[in-house]
Amino acid sequence: MTASATPTSGDLPLLVQFNATVVGGEAPLSFAWDFDGDGFPDSFAQNPVFIYNLPATYTAVVNVTDADGDSDTDSVVVTVSAATHDISVDSITHSKVGTTAYLWDLIDVTSDIHNWGSGAESVTVQLEVDGVVRNSATVPVANGVTVSVTLRYNATSADFNNVVMHALPVVGEGIFSNQVQSTSIRVWSVDDVVSPSTRTLFISTPTVIAGGNFTAFLPVQNRYAIQSFDDLRVELWSSNPAAFGVATPVQFIDLAGGDWKLVQWNVNALTPGSYVISAILGNNEIDSTEIASKTITVV
Repeated sequence: MTASATPTSGDLPLLVQFNATVVGGEAPLSFAWDFDGDGFPDSFAQNPVFIYNLPATYTAVVNVTDADGDSDTDSVVVTVSAATHDISVDSITHSKVGTTAYLWDLIDVTSDIHNWGSGAESVTVQLEVDGVVRNSATVPVANGVTVSVTLRYNATSADFNNVVMHALPVVGEGIFSNQVQSTSIRVWSVDDVVSPSTRTLFISTPTVIAGGNFTAFLPVQNRYAIQSFDDLRVELWSSNPAAFGVATPVQFIDLAGGDWKLVQWNVNALTPGSYVISAILGNNEIDSTEIASKTITVV
């Protein structure tokens, strides 16, 4: 007789399929399995299943007896290990590194999540901004594997945002000191950045022939002499956008400390009529009603 087991090692709880292979003997055959080595039978099936719930090295013994009273014994060793559970957040970065974050920007925050445990885990990652959960995702992470997770939030509050990526503990986890990474993102209000004295739109002519072109200008000044602002969104606005053709209605400008720039649009007038022309700054934070507008007549 030969005893075998599948698997012969693993983390608890470990389900093991046992098999007793017998050649010869007078039927019927009777079997007695002792899985945990306590000297008492745990199963009388030929090919039983057993679940180990405690870590140890076990010698499972099977005894077979035939109709004539002849018997044989064999054993198989099963090693059961204690499963480990440990998830860490190894890094944090965001999509506004190297540029400026403005109010109402959509900001992507990315972290590497590593599984140090002995088995695959389903990990829930939360993005917290100023102590409030703003987004979350649950991702599978195999043991020994690092997975990159990106979560997005809308920058609804200006000033410094305290941003945290937090991997929630998995079942059985005992190490909680490595599950959080944080960073600070400075979010600016465009209303603070742009000087009020430069919020007037200018046009090259008040009247243009349909099919002709005119130029719109918007001076934009940085209020801060020591702070540079990148990728400031500036958009040309019209009371009837379909009446005009603009190659790049939205532009992104960079302002050095205390500097100003003249944003320029070359506009093709398409439809006769009288229209209001203005601009929008930021993510509609300074809208067309806050920029001194001009009226242009297309004839």
